[in-house]
Amino acid sequence: YSECPGNSIRVGSSCQECDTNCASCYPSFDKCTSCDEGFFLDGNSCVPSCPKGKFGQNKQCVECQHPCETCSSVDTCITCIDGYSFQDGKCFAACPLSTTQVGNYCVTCSAGCKKCSDSPENCQKCDSDYYFYENGCHAKCSELNDKESGKSFGKDDENKVCKECSVSNCGVCDEDYSVCNKCSESFVLEGGA
Repeated sequence: YSECPGNSIRVGSSCQECDTNCASCYPSFDKCTSCDEGFFLDGNSCVPSCPKGKFGQNKQCVECQHPCETCSSVDTCITCIDGYSFQDGKCFAACPLSTTQVGNYCVTCSAGCKKCSDSPENCQKCDSDYYFYENGCHAKCSELNDKESGKSFGKDDENKVCKECSVSNCGVCDEDYSVCNKCSESFVLEGGA
């Protein structure tokens, strides 16, 4: 009564070879318990790649965690099931702060933006050290200055917004929109007002 080779099982008095790509099987030839190199055990079968919703780990197909649709490890999603959005290997029912849903993805809001919607550039609320102007956040309001139109902008610290300089013909009012620091070309500053 001899032993059967590793990739076969005793059936009565003879050895029967395990299914294709099985390294071992039990209690019957079609119930794989381990697989040949390059294959993954999925239930009782050996497959070249794991099906959707599972990933290969230690030569076995392992279920992705909910709400991953596909994954590369237990805690790294590649895609999400319906109703969830993807960002940085995770799935979210609602996108986290400083991101917005675009398609099935959570996309990071533009720089300085704490809350945006529909697109990263459509900001509703800025980080504390940024100033709001027309759905955008700015570290310096002077970034908005436009020589063509002659418009210059400064901070409104009370409301955390950028405003056009309130003094006419003002070229620089960056620290405070109501205080002119430098006049537009061909104008002279009179008493800082």
